[in-house]
Amino acid sequence: MKEKLFLGFDIGSVSVKTILLSPEKEILYHSYTRSEGEPLKVVKNQLETLLKSIHSDQKISLATTGSGGKLIAEILGGSFVNEVIAQIKATFFLCPDVRTIIEMGGEDSKLILLQYDDSAKMGENNSNRFHSSYLYSKT
Repeated sequence: MKEKLFLGFDIGSVSVKTILLSPEKEILYHSYTRSEGEPLKVVKNQLETLLKSIHSDQKISLATTGSGGKLIAEILGGSFVNEVIAQIKATFFLCPDVRTIIEMGGEDSKLILLQYDDSAKMGENNSNRFHSSYLYSKT
């Protein structure tokens, strides 16, 4: 039996980011595509491209994030992950020494401060308002 591949979509207000990982977490495919107001069309095109190169009996685990992630997860039967949690987990995995994440999105910006005790505090600037921070603990 083939091991599962991992497919991720970050569906934001401006672009769709796509990644396909091997069971060993190696990048097999990645893409950044401006959505031009049609994120569903971009996801459909990305899936068509990917499915041409994946064997029909290959198992795939799907996770989505971003402002359009919940809808895509519902349509495709995947898991939705809050984008802040996704950024924190990816940073802990890929760059464990990083302690600050600054994300400038199409609708908002985020400052995430990672602490040495493997937790994070996050503040979000949305429409020039600073929201209360919250604590995330790595599990």
